[in-house]
Amino acid sequence: MYLDGLGTPRNNFEALKWFRVAAARGNAKAQDQLAVMLLKGQGTPRDVDGAIKFFRLAAEKGVVSAQVSLARIYDKNGRAPANPEEALNWFRKAAVQGNAYAQARLGDIYISGAGVPKNSAKAAKWYRKAAVKGDAVAQVSLGRLFFSGQDPSQNAGEAASWIRKGAEQGNSEALAYLGELYEKGQGVPADAVSAYTWFYLAAARLPDGTRRDHAARKIDELAKNLTPASLAEAQMRAREWKPTWQ
Repeated sequence: MYLDGLGTPRNNFEALKWFRVAAARGNAKAQDQLAVMLLKGQGTPRDVDGAIKFFRLAAEKGVVSAQVSLARIYDKNGRAPANPEEALNWFRKAAVQGNAYAQARLGDIYISGAGVPKNSAKAAKWYRKAAVKGDAVAQVSLGRLFFSGQDPSQNAGEAASWIRKGAEQGNSEALAYLGELYEKGQGVPADAVSAYTWFYLAAARLPDGTRRDHAARKIDELAKNLTPASLAEAQMRAREWKPTWQ
């Protein structure tokens, strides 16, 4: 109530006080929320060690958000010394409970081999679980994994379909990747108009840097080989396109 300002003025100090009371009584949700406030420094100086303590108490009671937060703290984010084993442990617990972010990160861990042997089959398993829930990052990661040849059981068409799902949600990496697929005809028919459209959308969303510059160059290259009518069509598609949030 005090944290959100529902029915009373917002007051982080009061919210913190009551979360501490409830947390001391063993309320798992209060422990989780108290940890969030300590981590952010809401109503108190920032206290990472205190946040870890209360996230752990809530995580051990099965609170998924606390499990994910604890995993992220240990996952090379600078808030605490990196601990791949702890990160893996808590991501796995949250993933088993169905958290899509944890499932996607577990896929990343099996690709990188951080704390576990590299295993592309297990990576694909966890990426797929997150991808079917609509996690755009997992959709892109799954498609890229299939295209990499690390999972030869998948065909290019399925790989492209996952990339498209991520792109349709507005994921900038997926937009650029889909442009590449249409330019090269991988998993989709070669189509310069579609390639231009997806590269155009990617360039508009990617942060400044190498990948954005690459998308911009592709736009220029494709434009030189498109007829005026085809170029106008590609640009119209880009203007009218809207992401489909899942």
